[in-house]
Amino acid sequence: MAKRLATQYVHTRLVLTEQDLSHLFAIVHTFGLACSIDVHADGGCVVVIEQPHHNRCAFRFVRNAGTLVYEGPDDVTDARIAHAWRAVIARFRGDATVLRVYATYTLEYVYCAGRVRTITEITDSGRKSIYSPPLHIDAHATMMHSNTVEQRIEAIKARVDSVLDARNAAQDAHTIARIDGQLRTYAHQLFVYEA
Repeated sequence: MAKRLATQYVHTRLVLTEQDLSHLFAIVHTFGLACSIDVHADGGCVVVIEQPHHNRCAFRFVRNAGTLVYEGPDDVTDARIAHAWRAVIARFRGDATVLRVYATYTLEYVYCAGRVRTITEITDSGRKSIYSPPLHIDAHATMMHSNTVEQRIEAIKARVDSVLDARNAAQDAHTIARIDGQLRTYAHQLFVYEA
């Protein structure tokens, strides 16, 4: 297996509450890493994650509307810190674009709301999609519902056509009034389905 040379967080966005910081510390500690915080006068803070006697990374959070917001790029050369930061992004549903750099290629991971959305392999010869999420059941259900709605709209339009033919052939006012009532009902149904 190829050795990862570095992990670059090209873009990361995390929004935490002060209570979330204790959970962040707990996640980092599960990776056998030390974590400290330096609180600034403006309410922001710097979270330092380090492997004792080895590498360390500092992540600056800015206070914004009662939350702590981290946005930025980072180079993480320590694999354990990279794994911990990935776990933090997943836990707090962060967004990130991450490059995992290897000697002959780079893997680009795109996270949205803490989940991997795409993985792309980047080489000298170009880009190749490695992973994109499968069609989820919710999306599939929405698509099926959309098809069902389209079928209902077509069925109502067919009924409207036949009712209009009957109205054109009608002679008495009572029949025309009844057909007009049906047309109003169909018009309302079309409005609801097409909205």
